[in-house]
Amino acid sequence: MKPYWIKISLFFLFISALVGSSLRGFEFLMVPFKYQNLVHAHSHVAFQGWVYTILLFLITVVFLTKKQIQKDKYSLQLAITIVIVLGILVSFTLEGYGVYSILFSSIFQLCTYWLFISFLKSINRKPQLRHSISIRFIKTGFLLGFLSSLIPIGLGILSSKGLNNSEAYRSLIYSFLHLQYNGWFLFVLLGITFKLLDNKNVLYNHKQAQIFYWFFSISIIPATCLSFLGMSYREYILIPAVIAAVCQIIGMIYWGSIIKTITPWIIKKNRWMKLFLFTFFFSFTLKVILQFLSVFHVFKYFAFFNKSIVLAYLHLSLIGTISFLIIAILFELKFLKINFVSKIGSCLLIFGFYITQAILVGEGLCLILIPKGLFTGSCLMTLGVLLLIINKQKSTLEK
Repeated sequence: MKPYWIKISLFFLFISALVGSSLRGFEFLMVPFKYQNLVHAHSHVAFQGWVYTILLFLITVVFLTKKQIQKDKYSLQLAITIVIVLGILVSFTLEGYGVYSILFSSIFQLCTYWLFISFLKSINRKPQLRHSISIRFIKTGFLLGFLSSLIPIGLGILSSKGLNNSEAYRSLIYSFLHLQYNGWFLFVLLGITFKLLDNKNVLYNHKQAQIFYWFFSISIIPATCLSFLGMSYREYILIPAVIAAVCQIIGMIYWGSIIKTITPWIIKKNRWMKLFLFTFFFSFTLKVILQFLSVFHVFKYFAFFNKSIVLAYLHLSLIGTISFLIIAILFELKFLKINFVSKIGSCLLIFGFYITQAILVGEGLCLILIPKGLFTGSCLMTLGVLLLIINKQKSTLEK
């Protein structure tokens, strides 16, 4: 896999951020596209263009040799996926959900199945990896990704019956999102993280890692109920929601022990990798705590009906947790080089993230209202990503 693929993945992150900034300034920028179409384009490019393509790249370069990558045609998979994502971007921008956007999305899903099957076959040729904690996370992530891919079938059925505004339809949407960013994105990324630690011969407690894995694996399906607590059937799914929330908290205790063990290794890393890694640790921990708090009725309005708070939580999950861990890994593998421009880009990206989160929470709690504040913060993140695109270099990762 060539390092220029990273530049393309970051380009999709830039496009997603640019569209997000356009949404923030929609009222005064006179954007020549429908608002809802841009919302769909923004989310699809973030999920399928940025996160998916970079995860495809990382799992191959971290787990496989160059020979295996060439033999199983992963570069071809990535190239085809990129073309499809471009089609997704254009079609959703122009027509929203329509014939072409659904067609491109369907083809994209077939590409994910191709990746799942190819990678599992590649791993089966490496018996020493089959039962490792990293592969357990990867396989579980793939399973959750497959389950999430079945949900659009149900959405199509409900939509054909005119039930787009029903609780059943919203429940499926929430399930899809949960299985995507709390499921297969997060699990695959954690698998990559543990494999990196193994590759670097970083010592950690493998038993604690196994317990962490099991608590999060057991909780992931019932944790879907945490997204349903704002529905009319809250009382019927409260028990599995509470069990899932508690399991995640226990899992985080073991995760904290693992982080404590590898802290000496982290301390030796460059400050920019540590900056993104710290933000990931903070975001991941806060995300789990917020999910736990959502089971209490007193937080029901903020967790499910306050648009600003909900959006802040989504960004905490997708940017602070998923994207910032990815960027930390890219710095660690030297796919992103450290110089003046990348330092400025990193500062803008992280500062923009924190300022938009603060504004969203402030608005949600009716504490502050800063005109164009969210637009400014989004523009800072967009510029930060652009500067990171300019600064990438070939990895020194050993095979």
